[in-house]
Amino acid sequence: MADEGQESVAVWLIPKFYFRVKFKTLNNVVAFQEVSGLYVESEQLLGNSNLVSSVKKLERIKTSSVILKKGVFIDDNNFWNWYRAVIMNTVNPETIVIELIDDSSAVSMTWTLIKAWPIKIIEADLIADAPNIAIELLELAYEGQIVNSGA
Repeated sequence: MADEGQESVAVWLIPKFYFRVKFKTLNNVVAFQEVSGLYVESEQLLGNSNLVSSVKKLERIKTSSVILKKGVFIDDNNFWNWYRAVIMNTVNPETIVIELIDDSSAVSMTWTLIKAWPIKIIEADLIADAPNIAIELLELAYEGQIVNSGA
């Protein structure tokens, strides 16, 4: 049984129901329904040593693609214009900030994607009798990621 004088500290999980995605050069905050693929992975290389066993060394850090899904709006061509710049080899990689917002409207976690660019856009399935809204998918490649808890 805990002492009467001790205070219990509640640890709460971060809800993930609300987030913002900021595009620096597009000068825009875009509402997305889903963000996935926010992880990094390190590759290990076995090296030789004077010891009897081999030594693992960090070879490089790999980033995943980040996938963003959102509803399609009329006359919203920003991502297609950005993708066309990739095709024409005139793209400027973008700094993208993904903010997880808590229930008090404060930023609880931030992911910054450094030098990101679009590598895939998938338009909505065109099904006439489906009552759903049109959803498009934007897949991004990036060179680095910074993760901050709290802001």
